Amino acid sequence: MKFAYKKSFVDPVPGFETGLIYRPIIPIILVGHTGELRFNALVDTGSDQTILPLVDVESITGLTIDRSIVSSVQGRLEHHTENLFLGNATRLRLSNDEVEYEFPGPVWFSDDGNSPAILGHSGFLEFFNISFNGSAKELTITPNDNFKGTTKKLSW
Repeated sequence: MKFAYKKSFVDPVPGFETGLIYRPIIPIILVGHTGELRFNALVDTGSDQTILPLVDVESITGLTIDRSIVSSVQGRLEHHTENLFLGNATRLRLSNDEVEYEFPGPVWFSDDGNSPAILGHSGFLEFFNISFNGSAKELTITPNDNFKGTTKKLSW
């Protein structure tokens, strides 16, 4: 399964004078009992956890967020800390035009309105072998031995 990196614009700095960078951002679907939510999520090898924004998750998906199980995350410079809440019975779906993977895993939710969707080690990277190709601006994802979900070949 391959995904092209997504264009992102940042403040121009040396090395990125145009402000244009490419990031490994892929579409991921949070699957619930009553609905689904789609996120564009950064595949982040530096993140320990998979983190999604909490906005409307419970009302749309029917998932329960356990606010008694709390973790926190700090950014690289540790100037910003946010609380995370664990989702119960969370499932994620990843697909492209050829194949679909659906799998259970721990997903944490941030109620910080500025928190991006991040696919980290726990809940995502642990289940896949991923190759980042910077020159081609694409990543390749294949399930590994830890993957305990379902695989469906898609045909159109």
